Amino acid sequence: MVAIRPFKAIRYNQAMLGNPAAVLARPYDVINPEEQEVLYQKNPYNIIRLEYGKTYPGDHQTDNRYSRASKTIKQWLNEGVLQCDEIENFYFYEQTFIYNGQEYTRRGVMAALKIEPYSSKVVLPHEKTMAAPKKDRLELLSHSRANFSPVFTLIPDPQQRIDCFFEKVTGKIPLLETTEESGQKHRLWAANDPALINDLQDYLADQPLLIADGHHRYETALTYLQSIDPSQLPGARYILTTLVSVYDPGLLMLPTHRLLNKLNHHQTKIIEQKINEHFEVIEWGDPDHFESQAYLAELDKVSREKSGFGYITADKICLLTPKSAGKSGETASGIALPVKLLHEQILNPLAAADKNRDSDKNLLGFSHDFAGSLDSVKSGSADAVFILGTIPVARVLDQARQGAVLPQKSTYFYPKLPSGLLIYHMDLSC
Repeated sequence: MVAIRPFKAIRYNQAMLGNPAAVLARPYDVINPEEQEVLYQKNPYNIIRLEYGKTYPGDHQTDNRYSRASKTIKQWLNEGVLQCDEIENFYFYEQTFIYNGQEYTRRGVMAALKIEPYSSKVVLPHEKTMAAPKKDRLELLSHSRANFSPVFTLIPDPQQRIDCFFEKVTGKIPLLETTEESGQKHRLWAANDPALINDLQDYLADQPLLIADGHHRYETALTYLQSIDPSQLPGARYILTTLVSVYDPGLLMLPTHRLLNKLNHHQTKIIEQKINEHFEVIEWGDPDHFESQAYLAELDKVSREKSGFGYITADKICLLTPKSAGKSGETASGIALPVKLLHEQILNPLAAADKNRDSDKNLLGFSHDFAGSLDSVKSGSADAVFILGTIPVARVLDQARQGAVLPQKSTYFYPKLPSGLLIYHMDLSC
């Protein structure tokens, strides 16, 4: 069963810092070196120094970005830049943002989540992970014993009660309210009423959680827990999470398109062969003469109803619908997930045809931007692109309940949850 608990969060001392937005950052896995440098310059106390610190040529085993993160969090606590709450709380968080000209607000409950192996079916993954990011996160966790950003988890919320819990706290003055330069807004409340805590724990107890974002951090925390004696560090049994209802109107899951780069003649033939073998092809025109909005509307329809997806090259635009989904691509409702079919029936055979080539690094590129993907093909910077529609969240949860795992970068929940709102420390938060 799912077990969450209130905890004593470490938070930035706003009286010392001014605008809290200056210390927030996106999660480490979407930050490139240029953004890292911008965040370093933005504020000397930005969470980037803890979450994803710089590496330097002179780094060695006892002085590196992981050891510096451990020293820095202690220093900031001593200086009062960071403070630990005296009372255990659940924290209620609202993130307001603009997407395609429309304003959304996504709500989530921040709590300490008891770590369980995937085999228990309590916390469910939906994407594969990679070894290098887990090694990196394990080093940081081992040195700092802290979570600087939450794992994003989804709650089935069958009775749609999460909003009811929010209504009990959002009338109060928030702990934090800030607006970033991008216009994104953040509000945070603390709740320690015993009745509310018990009701929320009871409501979530029998609901499996789906990891929306943070698979590497969750698996790292599990690895760390298994490497120590938890009786000596009880806080290691938990990880910081933000729980969001699958019915939340601000829950946006964007598709991730697959761009193919530097295809040779043999690889192009394989793609065409697999398309003809497994898919019905609907010709739509060419990239210079077609109605993109009509195409995307039809893509959305075939994606949801027929598990189809798009395929674009320099001289043609198509929609592909499977001739047969196949058992491996089906959900309990019998509807295949397009991204799973794409990889199993086209991209995996393509990668297998050239075993000397690392498909993830050299062949495939990823984009959430349809217009940008189209421009890449038209300009020649990409040879082709597979365009995916949005996968309904309920279907991803359904897939996870069956124990199936999707290819990497199958989902993109927008926007990312920020790092720096709360820190969960294994020593101080339990």
